[in-house]
Amino acid sequence: MSTEAVIDTELQGMLLEEAREQRTAAREALQCLARDPSDREAFTSLKRLFHVLRGTAVSVGLRSEEHT
Repeated sequence: MSTEAVIDTELQGMLLEEAREQRTAAREALQCLARDPSDREAFTSLKRLFHVLRGTAVSVGLRSEEHT
């Protein structure tokens, strides 16, 4: 396995770890929004979580910045 492949695997692992950490918070925000669609705090939290995941994906090369 090339060094680049090892790095890519490690970076993708980082993305998956980040996603797992954010999953619980995202689930909670979605539950809040299901109860109260006008909950701005839950909406902002969910938006921020997706922004972090998108940025992490870009940083590990899973998505180009022009598609974000």
